[in-house]
Order: sequence, then C-alpha cells, then structure tokens
Amino acid sequence: MAVVWILIANGSRAALYFRPLANGGLEPIDEWVYEPESGDGDRSREAARQDLHKFASQLVEGLEAWEPRMERLLLVAPPRMLGEMRPLLNRGVRTKVEGELAKDLTREPLQNLPFRLDKLLRG
Repeated sequence: MAVVWILIANGSRAALYFRPLANGGLEPIDEWVYEPESGDGDRSREAARQDLHKFASQLVEGLEAWEPRMERLLLVAPPRMLGEMRPLLNRGVRTKVEGELAKDLTREPLQNLPFRLDKLLRG
C-alpha cells in the first residue's frame, strides 16, 4: 500500500499530511499561511482573486518540492482553490493526484480528518 499525501487548503492556510499506513492517522509534513498584501477590508474582487492565485502558486511550489517523495496525492480545498491550483500543477505532481474533495477542512481537528476523508483514502 502506497503512502498517501494529502493537501488540505483554503484561500489563506494549508497543511500537507501523509498517511503511512492504510488505517493509520495523518502526520503533518508542512504548512502554509497566506497574508493578503492589501490588508484593508475594502478589497476588490480582482484583488481577492489575485491573492488566491498567489497562494495557490505558493502551494503548488511546495508540492513540487515534495513531489519526488510522493506516491499518491489527494487535494482537499474549496472549489475555487482547486480551480486555481489545477492549471499550475506540473506534470510530475499532476500524475500523482489520485483524488480531490471540494471542501474546506482546514479547521477540522487532525484526529477527525481520516474519518472525513475515508472514501478518498480508500480509493
């Protein structure tokens, strides 16, 4: 059984985990936090889209750095973040993506994640 790597992200934070055993828990590997450049509350849609794109780019760069060690990768993020990330993934990372879940699970307690991701992890 191959080790499963899981990226759980939203528009401002993300964590990369791996699951070494088929029925084991998740182990944190890396994490990212994005602070928008324009901190005022009156941001335009375009500024918010640019921020999402910048953070997606940072996450993809992080995945590319870990890619040589990955066997299987699952992406878990809201639909907009997944949409920003997909075209940025290089071929090496893209070939390891075995599933996606369009949800924000960034605030889910670590011990609950294997249960929330059960169907993806069995796939």
